[in-house]
Amino acid sequence: MIICPRLIGLAVGICVLAATTCAIGAPARTVEEAYPGFATDALAYAILDDLPENEILLSGEYKIGPRDLNEQIRLAPEKLWPQMKRNLFFVLESLAGTTLLQYEAELWAEKNPNSAPENPEDLFIVFMEYITRDVTATDEEVKAYYDSEKENHPEIDFEKAKDQLKEFVIGQKKSTARSEYIRQMGKRYVIKVDKTWLAKQYSAAIDNPLDKARKSGKPTFVAFTSTTCKPCELMEPIIEAVKKEHSKTANILVVSMDTDPVLGSRYAIEALPSQIFFDKNGKESFRHTGLYSKELIVERLQNKPVKK
Repeated sequence: MIICPRLIGLAVGICVLAATTCAIGAPARTVEEAYPGFATDALAYAILDDLPENEILLSGEYKIGPRDLNEQIRLAPEKLWPQMKRNLFFVLESLAGTTLLQYEAELWAEKNPNSAPENPEDLFIVFMEYITRDVTATDEEVKAYYDSEKENHPEIDFEKAKDQLKEFVIGQKKSTARSEYIRQMGKRYVIKVDKTWLAKQYSAAIDNPLDKARKSGKPTFVAFTSTTCKPCELMEPIIEAVKKEHSKTANILVVSMDTDPVLGSRYAIEALPSQIFFDKNGKESFRHTGLYSKELIVERLQNKPVKK
């Protein structure tokens, strides 16, 4: 299994967020309400509004404009620039989410000086560990994970691998907890996004096979792979077999993180191989990391009870 870091760097300058914790008063349309599933982090709860020229995002005194997004793109490898320009909302969401996290990390360090690291560059990592400090896994959860995977890995003995399996389950739960923390930040701050700009970016971002498949009215299975991933090679004949037998009733797609890493990052892929299932309405119904058998893929696509 290959671990995939998110694309956008985490070292950004922190601006003053004058709009500290507050509740949104009058009902307003959010990004999630207008474009369900498009935002994956804090901007899901951002309010759509008409912002001044050259302002894309506004939260108190904190502003992001086109120049800021162009600077983020320039910091990335040049080969990614075309993909990032087609996914500017993802660039915006990454920049805003990172800034909010950095802001909250600094507030936490001020209140907890004894826990804060001596090296400021380590603050982000320490804060991430802090917000997931209580995450653990019960024996029942570890056994349930083993049972769900034993068809894919029959060679693994539970008693011998129990400790490693527990570490893996905890790692997955921490990743989920971090993602949820970032998403919930959008409820703690009043964030506005320019609605005209977002409408244009939405049209550009969904112009790809995966997002088109989600709008087709059929269930969708997408496998995220890489040529440098050995388990991904083992998945290839499985995916081809499913595609050959079920392409008329479901969308079967492969997204290579070698050629389309921005799309993978948009869908929060952190390790390979990974698979995501979407129902006929385009809503994510299940995701999995690691090898996955043909039988289980078909059961998921047909919405049958999955064998344990």
